Amino acid sequence: MDISTIADQVYQFLKGVNSDTVNQVVSENMMIALIVTTVIGIFLSMFGLKMIRLWSALLGLVAGAGIGFAVTELAGLEPMIVVGATIGGGIVLAFLAGFFYRFGIFLLALLSGTYIAILFVNPQDWIFLGVCLAIGIVISLLALKFVEPIMIVVTSIIGGVLAGDAIATLAELDNPIFRYGIMVLVAIVGGIIQFTLESGKRKKKNLKKAAEIREQNSTENEVEKARAMFDDTILLDDEPDDKSDDKPDDKPKKEPDLSYLDEIDLADEEYEEESDYVDGYNPDDYTDLDDLEDDDDFIIITDDDK
Repeated sequence: MDISTIADQVYQFLKGVNSDTVNQVVSENMMIALIVTTVIGIFLSMFGLKMIRLWSALLGLVAGAGIGFAVTELAGLEPMIVVGATIGGGIVLAFLAGFFYRFGIFLLALLSGTYIAILFVNPQDWIFLGVCLAIGIVISLLALKFVEPIMIVVTSIIGGVLAGDAIATLAELDNPIFRYGIMVLVAIVGGIIQFTLESGKRKKKNLKKAAEIREQNSTENEVEKARAMFDDTILLDDEPDDKSDDKPDDKPKKEPDLSYLDEIDLADEEYEEESDYVDGYNPDDYTDLDDLEDDDDFIIITDDDK
């Protein structure tokens, strides 16, 4: 069974279906699509930055599929090639946008910024469309430099537009004031929630960093204390054990025992001669102090010499 046979069967089936049935099927699918769009828009508005990889991958899937389909369709290739290029382009671009963080940021900011510019500018020719594309490129470059604030604003606006338009369509609100009012309300609420979440995240990160710094300083102090104790121990081990050369001996010197002199009676004649002539010197031979000083063998001991 070839492709032409399958297409012919599908055509015959659609031909047998009346217009009411078709309108009912389209209406039910449209209702489901609007509900899904509302949910995606609300989540994108409130958790755009927190789920940035998911949104980048989804947008890459859609963009890649669109590019693959457009290129192959304009080239006039066969239907199988068009389908393969559509699926392959979507998978490849979804993988790149989801896996490489900065590439995903750039792609999401580029397409979202261009879409927002188109909503405000409403281009009627290729020149203004190029202007919208240039605005998207500027926003994407700023997003690479300031990821958090730019992506919060961009995702909040895109989420507000998607959810607001879907809600207005479901509620059958044809008045543009209500439609744009819902868009602005969803975008503002989503932006506030995202900035609040990001502030709490930064606060936790700062507290964690402060705790790491305190722990590091505490560890350094402990290391310094241990090093100081180790140095003191080395100094104590290097000191000599014999300190007799450094400090004088404070112990009192033992006086010689002269008690035996008390037993000697100098008045006794037995010692008189020996005491009068000590070492062969007779005191009677020296009548004057000058004579004693002239004698080289005689030494005068004074009180200062004692």
